[in-house]
Amino acid sequence: MVGYPTTPRIVSPVFSFQAAVNHNYRIPFAILNAELSAALQVTADKPERFTTLKASRLTQSSGVIDMTTNYSERDGERSVITLTDTLSRTMQSFTVLHSYTPLDSLTVSVSTVSGGTIDMEYKPQSLPQNTHRYAAVIKPEVTVSPDINHRVAHMLNYFNEAVVVRNNSVFTPFVTEITLEAPYKGSLEVILKDSLNGLTVSKFVDVDFAGR
Repeated sequence: MVGYPTTPRIVSPVFSFQAAVNHNYRIPFAILNAELSAALQVTADKPERFTTLKASRLTQSSGVIDMTTNYSERDGERSVITLTDTLSRTMQSFTVLHSYTPLDSLTVSVSTVSGGTIDMEYKPQSLPQNTHRYAAVIKPEVTVSPDINHRVAHMLNYFNEAVVVRNNSVFTPFVTEITLEAPYKGSLEVILKDSLNGLTVSKFVDVDFAGR
């Protein structure tokens, strides 16, 4: 009989990704077949390339790496960061590509309006060719015009602000929810500005909201 492996192992949604300069990444991870210790260590083979590099335990089995790089290289030089759980002596490495390829397009793939709630889903129309196994992120600012009272909530994935790309296909779109706090009837423009990639996307939606 073959049983399930019991050796502790660290897993993550992504082990290799592109990193934009001075952009903070929160890389989630979990441990299997063990509990995380409080004495987590994360190191880099080239530590001078990072201004932030630390690991934190969130639960008994999950944690997050905070990472910011100050280094960029046109040819895409790589660094390796290694996470170690000192209690279980479990290690896992992550590859950071220091050549961020900006997204050249972003479009609204889904938009729904229900009363005073507007849901928008964004995806790239096309992807850079060198994104295999890497992740691209967007850093969004969402506003509406005319500027009526509203709240914005982003349905964030594991990079916090992200359209994540792997194998040249999007598997995590960026979703935002806008909640109106004042009655409004007519056309409303939803504007997303992405400072990281230099993109602006606008979409008009028809709203008929009498208030709450």
